[in-house]
Formats: sequence, structure tokens, C-alpha cells
Amino acid sequence: MQKLLRWLVIGGLAAALAEPACGQSAVTLGLRRHAEHASFHELPFGNGDLSYAAGYELHTSAALWQLALDYAPDVTRSNDVHALFTPQLNLMFKDRIWRAGVGVLDSYIERRGPASDEWTSPYWQFLFGVSVPIHKFALGATVYYPFAHWGALGEFDFRDLDYGVSLSYMF
Repeated sequence: MQKLLRWLVIGGLAAALAEPACGQSAVTLGLRRHAEHASFHELPFGNGDLSYAAGYELHTSAALWQLALDYAPDVTRSNDVHALFTPQLNLMFKDRIWRAGVGVLDSYIERRGPASDEWTSPYWQFLFGVSVPIHKFALGATVYYPFAHWGALGEFDFRDLDYGVSLSYMF
């Protein structure tokens, strides 16, 4: 719980320090399809596992900060995992409909039975996608590449990509 609070404080400070040049914020809901990673074994996701996200975005003219919480109620690579909660802070640069950036995440693994719940080590992700505005809404599609540490980038495999869709409300 302390780590979750730490991430929320860090995200709040980052949002407060960002200067909203275009004065826009957004709330977003999303769905993410996970992959079983060839070299990143700390996450218990199997191919096709789904998670659901809710987040807040603070937009500037060229970038956005996104503070989100991902919830995976069912993972297939481990029988003793009840659910995963993943707070994340992403910084994405934008150009018209295109988005690209990097984020830091930390997953809380809630276990079944006598096994104790635990936090993973903080890890990273690259994001690349599109966000198509439709009046006050935006429909997005994103490709994610989560990785354990910066030295692991040489172990990239296309089968390790996650895919997501989102719906945002701009205000």
C-alpha cells in the first residue's frame, strides 16, 4: 500500500509541475491484451490475458502525463494469483494523432490461499499509438513494450508486445 501511495504522490507532483499549455485534461478507460514475455518472468501474464485501466491525463501542447491504474482480475500463467493492480505513470509525446513515450509501473500481485501478496520490482514500458479525437472524446489504440530494466532492451521480441484500446473524455 505504501508503494501505491508513493506512486500517487509522485504522479500528483508531476501533474502539478507540468504547465498545461493547452489547458486540457482527460479521464480515460481502457482495455489491454497482455503477452507472456519471453525474458520478463516476474509478471504472471499469459498470452491473451486482459486488464482494465482507468486514468487521468494532463495535456500540454506537445506531451501528456498519464497517471493510471490497471486491474487484471484473471491471469493464466499462475494458478495462485487472484488479481494484479498496476499503478503507472506515463509520459507521452504527441504530434496530431500520434503518441509515443515511456512509463514506469509497479504491480501488486494479490495471491490466493496462504501465499503472501507482493509488489514486483518497478519496471518500464515503451508506448506507441494513435488517439483520434471525436468532439470531446478520443479513441485510442496503443502498443506497449514492458521490460524489467534498461539493460534488457537487447532482448526485444515482437511476441512480447501488449496491445490496448482506450476511450478518453477531454475537458
